[in-house]
Amino acid sequence: MFNIGYYFFYWVTLNLPTLVFCLGLSTLVVRLTKNQGLSVIFLTAILGVLTLPGSVWLNGVFDPLAAKIPNMFSDFTGHVNLGGYLLQRVFILFWGVGLAVLAVIPYPRIHNNVRAVSRLVSVALFPLLFAGGGAIAYGFQSVSGKREVFREVYAKYHQNKVLKIVGNQLHLKEMGNGGISVTRRMTVENRDSEELPLILYLNPGLAVSSITVDRKGVSFRRDQQVLLVDEKVLLGEIKEVIVNYEGKIDNS
Repeated sequence: MFNIGYYFFYWVTLNLPTLVFCLGLSTLVVRLTKNQGLSVIFLTAILGVLTLPGSVWLNGVFDPLAAKIPNMFSDFTGHVNLGGYLLQRVFILFWGVGLAVLAVIPYPRIHNNVRAVSRLVSVALFPLLFAGGGAIAYGFQSVSGKREVFREVYAKYHQNKVLKIVGNQLHLKEMGNGGISVTRRMTVENRDSEELPLILYLNPGLAVSSITVDRKGVSFRRDQQVLLVDEKVLLGEIKEVIVNYEGKIDNS
């Protein structure tokens, strides 16, 4: 569904901070190097580092493009990572403002006041400190204890030999409270050389009401995002698995 508000949202949160940061950085580098060729080389190197390896450092906090930070809208759950995304964009915006103020200092001009340089530095400190606070808040928000638990659980049950999903149907209905109700019908096959357990993964915010295997209800145990179904799949065996669940997505 078309929504012009999305365009305005991305212009303000994605394009504007990037524009301010690039203008502030480029102006400062040009004034410090005082050479067009050197400034192009330095800017290419700085932006290349920030946007390529920088996109994965500290969960991408230094990336002016936010290339690997989830920022998509969903009709069911809204923005997938609004808090973290906005914190990172605020950091980039005020970092750019601070660099733009610092870029004024090297301008070749006669100062009206001998304290002009120190005052400009003081003015630049405010947006830079605000940017630093945003970066710290983003770091605490993105590296949460819940995510560490999810990673540990995944590592605990991860196995190299897995069942092959040969069929998958998803019937989804939006609920009045903003959640979803889902019936998932899968056909799984054991193409390995040994018996394999039936292990499923589901967002921890969704509650499972029932699991059936070949039209028979089975018991299961849940450990965060992992569903340990009380069922084994023999070599070459094909089973139909139906999972009914509902709730709201846990964006963490």
